[in-house]
Amino acid sequence: MSCDWNALHRVADECGWTLFWAHSCEAALTVLSHYVIPIVIYDRDLPGEEWKAALRRISLYRQPVCILLASSVSDEYLWREVVQHQGFDVLPKPFQPERLVRTVKVACSWRGWMHSRADGNAVAE
Repeated sequence: MSCDWNALHRVADECGWTLFWAHSCEAALTVLSHYVIPIVIYDRDLPGEEWKAALRRISLYRQPVCILLASSVSDEYLWREVVQHQGFDVLPKPFQPERLVRTVKVACSWRGWMHSRADGNAVAE
C-alpha cells in the first residue's frame, strides 16, 4: 500500500469512514454489488482497465456513486476528462488530509443533492 493510501486510511479512521479496498475495476464492481457506497476513489494508475473505461463502467452500475479520480497529474484538462467520463473530481496525489476531507464531503453533498432530485424532493428554483 502506498503512502497515499495509508494517508487515506488514517483520514478515514479519524472521520469514521468505512473503506472497502478493490484492486481492479472488476473487484470494485463486486464490492458495489454487495454494499451501498456513496463515493468511489479510483486510482488512475491502477493496473488493468484504462481509467476512462473504468469510470464509465462504475458510473453505469445499478447504484449511483460519486467517483473521484486519484492522480499524481492534476490539471484542468484532466478534470474535464474526468467529468466527461462521469467522474466528479480529481483528487491530487500525494493526498493532503485537509483536501481529501473537503473533497469527499463536497462529493457526498453533491450525491445527496442528486438523490433528492431523482426522488422528486429537490426544491424548485
